[in-house]
Amino acid sequence: MSKKDTGIVPIHGKEYKTVALRISEFREKHPDFTIHTELVEANEKLVIMKATISAANMVISTGYAEEVRTSSKINSTSALENAETSAVGRALAFFGLAGSEIASADEVVNAIERQKSGEADVVAVMNELLEYDERLAILYFMRQEEEAQIEIHNSAPKNEKTAFKARIKALEKGIHDWADEASTQVVHCLQNEDEAGVFEIVDEMHSKEKRFFWARLTPQERQQVTDLLETREQENHDDTSH
Repeated sequence: MSKKDTGIVPIHGKEYKTVALRISEFREKHPDFTIHTELVEANEKLVIMKATISAANMVISTGYAEEVRTSSKINSTSALENAETSAVGRALAFFGLAGSEIASADEVVNAIERQKSGEADVVAVMNELLEYDERLAILYFMRQEEEAQIEIHNSAPKNEKTAFKARIKALEKGIHDWADEASTQVVHCLQNEDEAGVFEIVDEMHSKEKRFFWARLTPQERQQVTDLLETREQENHDDTSH
């Protein structure tokens, strides 16, 4: 099994854990601990989130993250979600669930995207992500406009275009197969009133994968999951407030 399959992504000679892996390890080792997130600031320019890990009404660690709305295409619509993911990842890293670095793989990938997007170079971003984590690379590719996707396809050497296109298609299929399986599992958990099962599946999702998952649920199922997540968030907040 490759390191990227385990949630550990090597970038420039250093190992970064994905936030999903950190959350999974946290839930497994400390089921009685809680993660609470709060919005510190949000305006037309940026979003700042704070994540707090606590146990028995005692704060164990915290993490902050800031996302600028204009720094990338994804931040123009999902700055809040990205900031929350990064804040949780940093709180878990300070708690002790890091790789060799405090920053998570998610943060590093976002940084790569911001750096390259400043140059409007989708090909450079795609190539760098393909080198580090194919799953993140295909998620990046799938949210690009058709013109940018064509540019990425055309960037491959002439004798490699067919193989490159096949690779992209295979990765796309993998994302959709994953979303099909995840949504089926969540629906099964809802039918069996297995709240813990719902949380485990949703918590392990990469922030950029969630839209594929949500699209496969009915409006009623989406509302059920949303209600469960909001109830857990409120309970976590109440626990840290007392």
